[in-house]
Amino acid sequence: MTWSETLYEEKDKFTYCQHSYGEIVEKEGFEDIEYICEISKDQELPYTFQHFEMFLKNIEPRGNMDKFENFLKEKNIQYKTHIWQKPLI
Repeated sequence: MTWSETLYEEKDKFTYCQHSYGEIVEKEGFEDIEYICEISKDQELPYTFQHFEMFLKNIEPRGNMDKFENFLKEKNIQYKTHIWQKPLI
């Protein structure tokens, strides 16, 4: 499986996106999968973009979304997740 990750900041939210493709994803019947986590800036956040970026760079194994979600839950940071899947044709 091959994957990439992107963290970006918009006016009203932070968005962390993982994009996966390759053999493991194809075995599940998909060509691509994107897992998206959005953190709204409407809440009082104790962290900046740089804090989230540093945390994500230090997760082992790299790109472990469960660890990132657990971190957000422990810090009482509200977030939304979305999964986009492109089926194999």
